[in-house]
Amino acid sequence: MNPITIFLFSITLLYTFSAFSEPNAGVFVSVTGNVTVKGKDAKEMKAKNGLSVSDGDTIITGKDGKARIIFKNQTIINITESSSFMIENVGSNEQKKSSFGILFGKIRAVVSKTDGNSNHQFKTKTVVAGIRGTEFNMAYDGNTTEVATFNGGVEVQTVGSTESVMVNSGQKLSMDSTTRNLASSVQTMSAQTLAEENSNTQVAEQAASTEITAVETNNIQTAETTLLMDQMMDNEEITM
Repeated sequence: MNPITIFLFSITLLYTFSAFSEPNAGVFVSVTGNVTVKGKDAKEMKAKNGLSVSDGDTIITGKDGKARIIFKNQTIINITESSSFMIENVGSNEQKKSSFGILFGKIRAVVSKTDGNSNHQFKTKTVVAGIRGTEFNMAYDGNTTEVATFNGGVEVQTVGSTESVMVNSGQKLSMDSTTRNLASSVQTMSAQTLAEENSNTQVAEQAASTEITAVETNNIQTAETTLLMDQMMDNEEITM
């Protein structure tokens, strides 16, 4: 093992607080209230700043719980209160594809802008939303799925169907099991609706934004360093 690798490995041990043995998919940079991480093995751990998350983990927030996670592909996600959010698979920028599940509740996401071949999927029980660099809200209450887009566009497709529709910046989709025409479920957001969608869900794309506090900025810098080192370790063959 070369000296640089030993150094990076040592720093990683100091800064990475991984709940599970799977490779890291992302890191909590902000946790408020009751937030739990449930692993693929059904074991649960209380979330905290600096805790790593992995593919297969489910993030569960209580009535007072909120969390922000930065992923290794630069995607940032806010999970609001009373939500259940599953990390199915997070690819690096080279691997392109990532997949997330909104089991219940609401999230706000800023998806990294990579090349046109990248594809990030956000799923509920009724729809699959395809993302290529955008900022949006997505919610599911067990019956109705809502998608509100603030920048870019979100392609929404009904599960089990080839029908799809674009939800562009300033638009909102709302559909349930009785929806027959997907296109008719998309409406332009009024100023009031836009303000309501923005309330308590905003995710800053850059750490310099006033939306992210000084503490969160430090957490993001640590998270980015940790994830970068994880990727370097994955690409280097370690020999003793």
